[in-house]
Amino acid sequence: MMVATSLQQVTAAAETMCKSEVSFKWKAGQEERSEYWSTLQAKGADEKAAKEVIATSFDRERLLAQKGCRERHEDVSGCIAGKLSALRPSLSSMGFSERKSVETAVSADCTVRQGICSDVVMGEPKCVEMAAAEAAGKAAEEKGGKKEEKGKKK
Repeated sequence: MMVATSLQQVTAAAETMCKSEVSFKWKAGQEERSEYWSTLQAKGADEKAAKEVIATSFDRERLLAQKGCRERHEDVSGCIAGKLSALRPSLSSMGFSERKSVETAVSADCTVRQGICSDVVMGEPKCVEMAAAEAAGKAAEEKGGKKEEKGKKK
């Protein structure tokens, strides 16, 4: 009975960390493009639990990615206003022709990025057991320490 208890404690201590990238798709003309949005990561008692946490987090992240996509690619006037607002201190010290060329460049940049947002997708979660990751990290640190010692001897 004592062995089973200690075995359960060791098993429970081994957590799993999962990561998954979130991206959104948008169309510029006929070309569909994909753009990275964020990386979700979660810990769980096992791989299944960590993946469930990521799946739950994805619902919220999907809404944020949709909003971000619309702001970047569907709101040309907002893009222009935001960039010109950020450049306001510099614009005030420029002459008319310089200001006009900056405004034209900003408008062209925002127009090129214009499109229609279509979908938000999450990649397949990649999971690693925390105990294994920590052991690999310690092994790498030990190798690095041995190399430094060799370098000091020379």
